[in-house]
Amino acid sequence: MKIKIISFLTLLTSFSFSVHSNTFKKVAYVPSYRMTHLEDINYDLFTHVMAAFANPDEEGNLFYNNYDMHQFVATVHSHNTEAVISIGGGGDYSWGENVLIYESLFATQESRTDFVHKIMTYMRTYNFDGLDNDLEGNALALSNFNAFAQELGDSLYAGGYEYSAAIGVGGSWGVNYWDDESLEKLDFIMTMSYGGVGDWNYATKVDDHTFDKMKTDMEYFTETKNISPEKIIGGIPFYAVEFPAAAQENYGPYHQTVCSIYSDSYYDDQNPFYSDTLISEEGNPVYLNSIETIQKKIDYCDESGGGIMIWEIGQDCFDGGISMQDSMYAYISENNVGLHTVEGIEFTVFPNPSDNIIYIETSVDFNGEYSLMNHLGQIVLSGTLRTSDYVDVSTLKSGIYYLELNDQKHNFKKAEIIKK
Repeated sequence: MKIKIISFLTLLTSFSFSVHSNTFKKVAYVPSYRMTHLEDINYDLFTHVMAAFANPDEEGNLFYNNYDMHQFVATVHSHNTEAVISIGGGGDYSWGENVLIYESLFATQESRTDFVHKIMTYMRTYNFDGLDNDLEGNALALSNFNAFAQELGDSLYAGGYEYSAAIGVGGSWGVNYWDDESLEKLDFIMTMSYGGVGDWNYATKVDDHTFDKMKTDMEYFTETKNISPEKIIGGIPFYAVEFPAAAQENYGPYHQTVCSIYSDSYYDDQNPFYSDTLISEEGNPVYLNSIETIQKKIDYCDESGGGIMIWEIGQDCFDGGISMQDSMYAYISENNVGLHTVEGIEFTVFPNPSDNIIYIETSVDFNGEYSLMNHLGQIVLSGTLRTSDYVDVSTLKSGIYYLELNDQKHNFKKAEIIKK
């Protein structure tokens, strides 16, 4: 007779195990010009580190400027963190003349297949864990972008790689260019919930760093697009934006790292670590995220999303002074962010008690491992197992044992097994 593990009738002690699941993603981007800080990152905070950005030459071969990707992957992996390559970015390959390279590579089925093949070779060569599609603007507007995005997603899935994207919401350069079919290929989506300053907005002085902006961006995906919240990652800026009183030929100096703000004695009286708006020496508003706002964003992402993303980690301080990432890590650890109780999945064991063979059936597709432990927690039997399989327990001494299943995908309840 089959005995459900969740009931055990009178033959087994009833077990109702729950587990703590932590699928909360914590993503840090590292541009090529910040790779000097790769060893300085607080890896305890992050699950993914993304090298930004690789792009193709005219033949479709990806390259990354000024850093060895073997070294990048080895460093990130040494900290038990996933190493991801990000393509595109907000530069010339998305907005300038080099968009023509992508246009040529996307042009036909044959050219896309060849390009995707070269991307997959690049992934295997450097042992990346995933690829992040960060094409923007004019590159997104290419007529065959979605065909490429979907074909790339299929190949990455077949190869066992994660596929993600950072996508802007609002304006005319972000999510409006992504087809629903392309979004469905992504394992997770990160919101670009931050902004900059230029001719288009210096006069309006709108703050795009706010909590409300991130919340609205995430809700667009979860409510308007009906995408599972666990796949939506909220983007957090590690930089400040100053809005000048008049138009400028160069707005670069008006984008400052949080470290440069924290280190500027002029702002000491304004307490920048705890402020969302500062006033510059010129009397201009400067927008950034206070630690309280970041904590509020973390809480929202924990409750209504799947994680947080930082653009970009090299803008933090690494000199032993104020560190936003260390403060975030302390907050996440102290508040158990990302830890949620998840009930175990049922499976069936019969006969139980048994003196020979026990048969195991799972309610979901299973291809993983089993462990049988004694009362001391010592593993006495282990091996591989499929959805409907059996285990020979004839060599075990009579007594009570505990069966655990693990396939890296599901959470299973633990079962008590009686050996006659």
